[in-house]
Order: sequence, then structure tokens, then C-alpha cells
Amino acid sequence: SPAATPPAGTTPITGGTQRSHEYPEYDVVLDIPNVCVQNIHLKVDTVTAKISLDAKVSNLVRLSAGADVFIGDVDLTIRGVRAQALLLVDLDDVYHIVDNTLTFVDNHPEVIKQLGSTLQNTGGAVGGLVGNVVGGVTGLLLNTTRNASGQIVQRLVENATGQIVEKTLSAAGQTIAQKAVGSILDLPTISETAGAAGTVVRRVRDQAGKVIEFTLNTATKAISNVKLP
Repeated sequence: SPAATPPAGTTPITGGTQRSHEYPEYDVVLDIPNVCVQNIHLKVDTVTAKISLDAKVSNLVRLSAGADVFIGDVDLTIRGVRAQALLLVDLDDVYHIVDNTLTFVDNHPEVIKQLGSTLQNTGGAVGGLVGNVVGGVTGLLLNTTRNASGQIVQRLVENATGQIVEKTLSAAGQTIAQKAVGSILDLPTISETAGAAGTVVRRVRDQAGKVIEFTLNTATKAISNVKLP
């Protein structure tokens, strides 16, 4: 049969199947046109029928009949049934939700900037918290390894001084040894931008290739806001 005429305001379909032309207002058309039954098994144990007939002719003709039917156990099994199905999916609402969301983000780019800032601050806070938990040094955790003795070795940056500290911990988390192995001020600089009055935001790279960002007061050399970008 010829394809149905698309409703007003819809875009004609140039490809697809006959069914997709019949339902141009839907985005997904799934048609299963046939029915198939693999196996039908009917089992009846007992069928008994008793019929009685009583006929009388005198005076008037009278005929009475009766039937007594008994059916025992019935077992009906149907396997492998595939039935006709037609699935129609309209994605217009999903399209409008996504379109409105992207339009809002496009008109308010500050939302993305605020999200990025929040994630950045969260990452820095997590690093600082880990430094506090392991004790002794309040700073940014760079990495954690194990030495040949199975002890935990952590490398941190002190928030106040910028010193890189290496700590050795027991399996129970107790500090066994602690030593300064360098300073972020001595690491190679990969970028530097002007910050608030009298400060610069510097990014450096440590021996393991990890990038560290911090704010440096150019007059006092004070370090703050140490984090992993």
C-alpha cells in the first residue's frame, strides 16, 4: 500500500522502510509482522461420553435425551511462540530536553566555569585532607608507593613552605621516618601567570612528571594555594 502522507510540519522521510513511512511522526519504528509457533502439544488422559435416549410414541411423541461427558487430565504445552509486534518510539521530548539544556549552557557559560572551579577546589581539598590524615605534615599528597620492606612511602608538599617531604609509614600508618627531599620552588617551571596584587600563579613539574600549581608572593616568597591542577 502507498505510504501515508506526512502530517503538516513534519519532515518527509527519504529512507527507511515502508513502516517508517507509515508512521513519519515517530523516530523509531519496529515492526514484527509474522507469528510463529514452534510446537503445540495436547495430551488428554481420559474422555468418556455416556448418552441416553428415552422415546415414547403413545398419545404424544415424547423424546428425551441426556449426555454425560467426563474428561480426565488435560496437558497443553505451547513452545516457541513469536507474535506480531509493532513498537513506536517518539523521541521529541528527549530532543527538547537536551536542546533546552544545551541552550541554557550556551547562554550561561559561567555555569561551566563555576563547575570547573568547584572540581578543582575539591581536588585540592582532598589532597590536603589526605596529608592531614597521615600526620605530621599538612599538605598536598603527591604519590604513595611501597619500599622493599613493604613500608608505605608518601611524598607530600607542605602548604606553608613548599617543601617536598618524604614520609615512611608502618603498615599501621605510624610515621617511621620523615625527611625533606626538595622544594617546589626548585622544580622546573612550565607556566606562570599574574595573580592578585603582587602574586603569580606558577605551575611546575616534579621528577615523576606530576604538575603542581601554587600561588607565590613575589615580595615575601610566601606560598599558598598548593594543588594539583
